[in-house]
Amino acid sequence: MRKRGDIIDIVQGRLFAAAFSLLALLALASCDKEDRENIYSSQDEEVEQYAKRMEERYRTLFNNGAYRIVEKEGSGAPLAKGDSLYFYYSAYTFSSGAGSIYATNIKEVAERYSLYTDGKPIRIEYGKEQLLSGLQNGLEGVTKGENCIIVFSSRYGHGNQSVFNLPKLTSLYFEIKVDNIIKNE
Repeated sequence: MRKRGDIIDIVQGRLFAAAFSLLALLALASCDKEDRENIYSSQDEEVEQYAKRMEERYRTLFNNGAYRIVEKEGSGAPLAKGDSLYFYYSAYTFSSGAGSIYATNIKEVAERYSLYTDGKPIRIEYGKEQLLSGLQNGLEGVTKGENCIIVFSSRYGHGNQSVFNLPKLTSLYFEIKVDNIIKNE
């Protein structure tokens, strides 16, 4: 039998995943295809240039449009499909690094920017929850205790859709702190 706290964690994780997936499905509506492709290509280049600059100091990985810049190595088995992932995050627009913050579940960050959070880690079942493809691809292989940045163009984010207070065609930058990984048995 599940405890009330476990159910709340599951619901919170699913709500987070559902919000991002719904917005991704609504993407790519208002500019013409050629303009979008030009914007996506330009953003992809900007993200790649940023990742290359970060390679001088940090291990940097690329996976299907997303760069993961590992600021602090974790330990243990890497995240795999079906594993439960618990993590803290701060989500920003990308502007040659962290731009404007729009969401976090880190209390200190939320207080600094007048955002709401309960301060608990998000829980997702990796590979089974619907996430932005850039976030999904960037999280692949993280380890317990890892701190990383995941950055990707709007092609792998919300695309041509305005979401919350984010303009359409916005590249994204996530600071991730992996709290725990529970392996799929």
